[in-house]
Amino acid sequence: MLGNSKLLSIAVSVSVVVSGLTTVADVPTVTLISQPMIVMASSEFSHDYAVANLFNADITPADIGTANDLAGQWACNCNAETSPVVLMDYDSSVRAGAFLYAQRGGDPAHDKVSEIKLWFYEADPGTGVTVPKAAPEEDIIVTHTSDDTITKYNLSHPRQGRFVVVQFIGKEGNPGGELFQLVAP
Repeated sequence: MLGNSKLLSIAVSVSVVVSGLTTVADVPTVTLISQPMIVMASSEFSHDYAVANLFNADITPADIGTANDLAGQWACNCNAETSPVVLMDYDSSVRAGAFLYAQRGGDPAHDKVSEIKLWFYEADPGTGVTVPKAAPEEDIIVTHTSDDTITKYNLSHPRQGRFVVVQFIGKEGNPGGELFQLVAP
Protein backbone atom coordinates (compact mmCIF):
# COMPACT_ATOMS: atom_id res chain seq x y z
CA MET A 1 0.00 0.00 0.00
CA LEU A 2 1.27 3.41 -0.95
CA GLY A 3 -1.34 5.78 0.46
CA ASN A 4 -4.97 6.76 0.29
CA SER A 5 -7.05 8.57 -2.29
CA LYS A 6 -7.31 11.91 -0.51
CA LEU A 7 -6.21 15.10 -2.22
CA LEU A 8 -3.43 17.33 -0.97
CA SER A 9 -3.77 20.98 -1.96
CA ILE A 10 -0.70 23.15 -1.94
CA ALA A 11 -0.67 26.91 -2.47
CA VAL A 12 2.34 29.16 -2.30
CA SER A 13 3.08 32.89 -2.47
CA VAL A 14 6.28 34.16 -3.99
CA SER A 15 7.89 37.49 -3.08
CA VAL A 16 9.41 39.27 -6.06
CA VAL A 17 11.79 42.21 -5.80
CA VAL A 18 11.81 44.46 -8.86
CA SER A 19 13.65 47.80 -8.82
CA GLY A 20 13.56 47.91 -5.04
CA LEU A 21 9.79 47.23 -4.82
CA THR A 22 8.58 44.01 -3.23
CA THR A 23 5.39 42.47 -4.57
CA VAL A 24 3.69 39.21 -3.75
CA ALA A 25 2.54 36.98 -6.59
CA ASP A 26 0.27 34.02 -5.92
CA VAL A 27 1.26 30.77 -7.58
CA PRO A 28 -1.83 28.73 -8.53
CA THR A 29 -2.83 25.96 -6.15
CA VAL A 30 -1.42 22.58 -7.10
CA THR A 31 -3.69 19.76 -5.97
CA LEU A 32 -1.73 16.53 -5.81
CA ILE A 33 -3.67 13.28 -5.93
CA SER A 34 -2.49 10.87 -3.25
CA GLN A 35 -0.44 7.95 -4.43
CA PRO A 36 -2.09 4.72 -5.60
CA MET A 37 -2.95 1.97 -3.12
CA ILE A 38 -1.45 -0.71 -5.39
CA VAL A 39 1.16 -0.32 -8.10
CA MET A 40 2.70 -2.95 -10.39
CA ALA A 41 5.24 -2.72 -13.23
CA SER A 42 5.84 -4.95 -16.22
CA SER A 43 9.50 -5.09 -15.20
CA GLU A 44 12.00 -3.80 -12.67
CA PHE A 45 15.77 -3.68 -13.08
CA SER A 46 16.26 -4.97 -9.52
CA HIS A 47 14.81 -4.62 -6.02
CA ASP A 48 16.78 -1.37 -5.61
CA TYR A 49 14.96 0.04 -8.67
CA ALA A 50 11.41 -1.01 -7.72
CA VAL A 51 8.39 0.74 -9.22
CA ALA A 52 7.35 1.88 -5.72
CA ASN A 53 10.25 4.37 -5.95
CA LEU A 54 8.18 6.41 -8.45
CA PHE A 55 5.74 7.15 -5.64
CA ASN A 56 7.83 7.58 -2.49
CA ALA A 57 9.03 11.19 -2.73
CA ASP A 58 7.55 13.95 -0.60
CA ILE A 59 7.44 17.05 -2.77
CA THR A 60 6.40 20.66 -2.26
CA PRO A 61 5.47 23.35 -4.81
CA ALA A 62 9.02 24.63 -4.55
CA ASP A 63 10.26 21.32 -5.98
CA ILE A 64 8.32 21.63 -9.24
CA GLY A 65 10.68 22.82 -11.96
CA THR A 66 13.80 21.89 -10.02
CA ALA A 67 16.22 19.01 -10.41
CA ASN A 68 16.12 16.77 -7.37
CA ASP A 69 17.84 13.66 -6.18
CA LEU A 70 14.61 12.11 -4.95
CA ALA A 71 14.22 9.13 -2.65
CA GLY A 72 14.92 6.50 -5.32
CA GLN A 73 14.49 5.48 -8.92
CA TRP A 74 12.42 2.95 -10.82
CA ALA A 75 14.17 1.40 -13.79
CA CYS A 76 12.85 -1.26 -16.12
CA ASN A 77 14.78 -4.37 -17.04
CA CYS A 78 15.06 -3.43 -20.68
CA ASN A 79 16.66 -6.70 -21.63
CA ALA A 80 13.05 -7.86 -21.32
CA GLU A 81 11.33 -4.85 -22.94
CA THR A 82 11.89 -1.30 -24.16
CA SER A 83 8.66 0.46 -23.15
CA PRO A 84 7.61 -0.64 -19.66
CA VAL A 85 4.07 -0.40 -18.30
CA VAL A 86 2.87 0.58 -14.82
CA LEU A 87 -0.61 -0.28 -13.51
CA MET A 88 -1.93 1.86 -10.65
CA ASP A 89 -5.01 1.16 -8.52
CA TYR A 90 -6.18 4.22 -6.56
CA ASP A 91 -8.88 2.22 -4.68
CA SER A 92 -11.49 4.79 -5.73
CA SER A 93 -11.97 6.99 -8.76
CA VAL A 94 -9.61 9.96 -9.18
CA ARG A 95 -9.88 12.89 -11.58
CA ALA A 96 -6.64 14.15 -13.11
CA GLY A 97 -5.85 17.18 -15.24
CA ALA A 98 -2.07 16.78 -15.30
CA PHE A 99 0.81 14.78 -13.89
CA LEU A 100 4.26 15.48 -12.52
CA TYR A 101 7.14 13.43 -13.83
CA ALA A 102 10.89 13.35 -13.16
CA GLN A 103 13.35 11.35 -15.27
CA ARG A 104 15.95 9.09 -13.76
CA GLY A 105 18.99 11.19 -12.84
CA GLY A 106 22.52 10.43 -13.92
CA ASP A 107 23.67 10.11 -17.52
CA PRO A 108 21.70 12.61 -19.66
CA ALA A 109 21.96 10.39 -22.75
CA HIS A 110 20.74 7.08 -21.27
CA ASP A 111 17.84 5.68 -19.27
CA LYS A 112 15.46 8.45 -20.36
CA VAL A 113 11.76 8.43 -21.26
CA SER A 114 10.70 10.34 -24.38
CA GLU A 115 6.93 9.71 -24.36
CA ILE A 116 4.27 8.74 -21.79
CA LYS A 117 0.94 7.13 -22.74
CA LEU A 118 -1.98 6.96 -20.30
CA TRP A 119 -5.24 5.01 -20.05
CA PHE A 120 -7.90 5.58 -17.34
CA TYR A 121 -10.46 2.92 -16.30
CA GLU A 122 -13.21 2.81 -13.66
CA ALA A 123 -13.06 -1.01 -13.55
CA ASP A 124 -9.99 -3.24 -13.63
CA PRO A 125 -8.94 -3.21 -17.29
CA GLY A 126 -8.15 -6.93 -17.07
CA THR A 127 -4.97 -6.48 -19.06
CA GLY A 128 -2.56 -7.18 -16.23
CA VAL A 129 0.57 -5.09 -16.55
CA THR A 130 0.55 -4.86 -20.34
CA VAL A 131 -0.33 -2.24 -22.93
CA PRO A 132 -4.13 -2.08 -23.43
CA LYS A 133 -5.43 -2.82 -26.92
CA ALA A 134 -7.36 0.48 -27.03
CA ALA A 135 -5.62 3.63 -28.18
CA PRO A 136 -4.22 5.66 -25.27
CA GLU A 137 -6.39 8.45 -23.92
CA GLU A 138 -3.30 10.63 -23.61
CA ASP A 139 0.00 10.49 -25.51
CA ILE A 140 2.41 13.02 -24.00
CA ILE A 141 5.83 13.93 -25.40
CA VAL A 142 8.28 14.30 -22.53
CA THR A 143 10.00 17.63 -23.04
CA HIS A 144 12.52 17.53 -20.20
CA THR A 145 14.93 14.68 -20.82
CA SER A 146 18.33 15.90 -19.62
CA ASP A 147 18.03 15.40 -15.85
CA ASP A 148 15.60 14.67 -13.01
CA THR A 149 13.75 18.00 -13.03
CA ILE A 150 10.16 17.64 -11.79
CA THR A 151 8.04 18.74 -14.75
CA LYS A 152 4.28 19.23 -14.99
CA TYR A 153 2.54 17.80 -18.06
CA ASN A 154 -1.06 18.84 -18.74
CA LEU A 155 -3.60 16.36 -20.09
CA SER A 156 -5.73 17.39 -23.09
CA HIS A 157 -8.73 17.51 -20.73
CA PRO A 158 -9.52 16.05 -17.30
CA ARG A 159 -9.50 12.24 -17.12
CA GLN A 160 -11.08 10.01 -14.51
CA GLY A 161 -10.64 6.45 -13.32
CA ARG A 162 -9.79 4.16 -10.44
CA PHE A 163 -7.16 2.34 -12.49
CA VAL A 164 -4.49 4.14 -14.49
CA VAL A 165 -2.21 2.37 -16.94
CA VAL A 166 0.94 4.25 -17.94
CA GLN A 167 3.42 3.23 -20.63
CA PHE A 168 6.86 4.83 -20.49
CA ILE A 169 8.44 4.90 -23.95
CA GLY A 170 12.19 4.77 -23.48
CA LYS A 171 15.11 5.85 -25.57
CA GLU A 172 17.89 3.46 -24.58
CA GLY A 173 19.30 1.82 -21.50
CA ASN A 174 16.86 1.17 -18.64
CA PRO A 175 14.26 3.96 -18.67
CA GLY A 176 11.94 4.60 -15.74
CA GLY A 177 11.78 7.64 -13.48
CA GLU A 178 12.18 9.20 -10.06
CA LEU A 179 8.63 10.57 -9.68
CA PHE A 180 5.14 10.15 -11.12
CA GLN A 181 2.31 12.08 -9.45
CA LEU A 182 -1.20 12.79 -10.76
CA VAL A 183 -2.47 16.34 -10.32
CA ALA A 184 -6.17 17.24 -10.02
CA PRO A 185 -7.69 19.65 -12.58
